[in-house]
This record gives sequence, C-alpha cells and structure tokens, in this order.
Amino acid sequence: MITVVSICLNNENEIKKTVDSVIGQEDIEIEYIIKDGCSKDKTNEIISRCIDSCKDRKIHFNHVISPDTGIYDAMNQAAEIANGDWIVFMNAGDYFYDSRVLKCVNSYLESGTDVFYGDTLYLMNKNYVFPQIHHISKLDKKFSLGHQSCIVKTELVKKYKFDTHFKIAGDYDQLKRLFDDGCIFRHMNMLVAVCNRKGISCQRTKLQFDETCQVQYGNKYAKGFGYKKNLLIWIIKGYLIKLFPNWEIYRYCKNNMKRKQYEFD
Repeated sequence: MITVVSICLNNENEIKKTVDSVIGQEDIEIEYIIKDGCSKDKTNEIISRCIDSCKDRKIHFNHVISPDTGIYDAMNQAAEIANGDWIVFMNAGDYFYDSRVLKCVNSYLESGTDVFYGDTLYLMNKNYVFPQIHHISKLDKKFSLGHQSCIVKTELVKKYKFDTHFKIAGDYDQLKRLFDDGCIFRHMNMLVAVCNRKGISCQRTKLQFDETCQVQYGNKYAKGFGYKKNLLIWIIKGYLIKLFPNWEIYRYCKNNMKRKQYEFD
C-alpha cells in the first residue's frame, strides 16, 4: 500500500485541489495522511468536507491537526504514523498529474529498489507549463529530483528523517543522504506531479543558496571569496528568471535534453 502525505498550514485556497487529486486516484487502495499545523483559516473545514464526500473509496484517512515547528517537522510526524510500504509527499498546492498516477506507480513498485522517481510538470507562468525530466546523475551538484515525484520506502523515510534545521532544502538533504548511502533509485518514465514554480527561484534567495551548499558540502562548507562569487551568480540568475521567464524555460529544455541523452547512452 502507498501512503500519501499532505502537509498544510493556512492553505484554504490551495488544499482542495491537492486533496481532490489524491482522493480521485483510480483503482488503488491508499492511506492518506493530512497533517495540518493548526490552521487559523478554513483549511481543516475544507479537508473535512472532502473526506466526507468520498467515504466509499478505498482510502484510509488520517486527518491530524497538531502543532509543529515547520514543514520538515510536520513531514517527520506524518511519516512516523504511516502504515504503507511506500510514501509520497504531495503537500498543499501540488497535485498528481492525473487520476491514474498511483495505479501506474504501483505497477513499478518492486523489491530491490528503494526510491522510485518520476517526472514533474511545472507551471512556469499562467500561460506555460513545462515537463521536467528528473535524473539522479546531477544530485551531487543540485537538486535534480522533485520530492513530489519521489516514492520512497516508508521504512527509509522513518530512518532517514528530515533534518528540521533546514527551511527549504530538507527534502534535497534527505534524498542525497539516501543516495550517498547506496540506496537504489529507479526512474519511472511518467509524469507524477504538477507543481507551481512561480517566483520560487527568487524567494529567500540567500537561504536557498546557503542550504543547498550545506547539503552539498556539509562541514566543509566555507563562506570565502568563492561563496560570495557563487551567491552573486545565484542572485543574478534569480533576477534573470524573474525578468525573462522564457530564459528559465530555455534552461529547462537544455537540461532535459542532457538528461535524456544520459539516459539513453
């Protein structure tokens, strides 16, 4: 059985789309854990209505409302109570590509593999979507996977807990630790999730850069001249993406071609 986890906090405008995409999955038994961090808006009312509308489905609901210290603490809490053999995090605002995703994913699941990862459809702006082909070949240099499109053995998520010191890169950190420790990753040739990238490259730029470097270099990470140079490049790229959205689309196209070439070589 697959466990789907959705983390939310004051997401009344986004949570229904996420929940609907999970409860709308066809012909598969799933566990659905929705972990809310004590929302003050109507998030939990919307969740309760969604749950009540589909009690005849093969879904085991666990709607948890409790305090947490942030998204990665909430994800750890949810993972601890998960009963499925596999787990995927589809947090508020993200959703499955279509109603057959988990049925297709289930056909891939097998012993001998620890992490299955598919591809992600990114909403680049209101008029353009772009499919991102993920590959672990670049994981040591950047977060080349999408956690929404990764299905991981639950026992590993419980063992390799998310580091709650991170605010942005905790999912990257966890997957890289799994990879560095020899876990087996397998690509699924399918779109799994739809995610909105609007503004993500320009939000909390320095924190995103620092946490990414910390994942890559650990205790060897130092803030010298190289740090300032690379941070400046990171910031410039962020502004270019904001000013010229098509530049990021071009960059994604180029990266996808490289990954497809790597896959078929």
